Amino acid sequence: MHFAHIALWTRDLEAAAQFWQRLFGAEVTAEYHSRRRPGFVSRFVILPGGSDRIELMTGPWLADPVAGEPVGWDHLAIALGSVAAVDQMAARFEAEGLLLGPPRTTGDGCYEALVSTPDGIRFELTGSSGAHDTNLEEGQRKPEASRSALRNKRSQGLDQDGHQGRPV
Repeated sequence: MHFAHIALWTRDLEAAAQFWQRLFGAEVTAEYHSRRRPGFVSRFVILPGGSDRIELMTGPWLADPVAGEPVGWDHLAIALGSVAAVDQMAARFEAEGLLLGPPRTTGDGCYEALVSTPDGIRFELTGSSGAHDTNLEEGQRKPEASRSALRNKRSQGLDQDGHQGRPV
């Protein structure tokens, strides 16, 4: 088990990408544009060595710090290594009432579950260490949310995917 990535909200995606390239020699991936959350754009920064990743995220709602997510660190992701491991851990978190978003395949191909610490700090459990989990077969995708997970998310002001009222 290890961190898959850490996510960072930024108002200027290109400037943030150039910062990581220039100062850290990082590789920056192509932009991902969400079809489910209009305006959401992200890129991954891959630090030298290839295993540490930072997801840079932006959206038009960041222009209004009161209405949208704050600029800064958003979440970390822990790579569990397999779809089965994500499903098993998600079940444990659901039993504790801490599952915010059930296992699913995201728009950019990552298999993940959104979970929380008891005091509400969000993080993701992923099936792979990369931005894309290419080892999924059609039968392994789990897009439906359980009722208890939806209740938990709504009570914390989150949408069904565990984001601040907006689907990614």
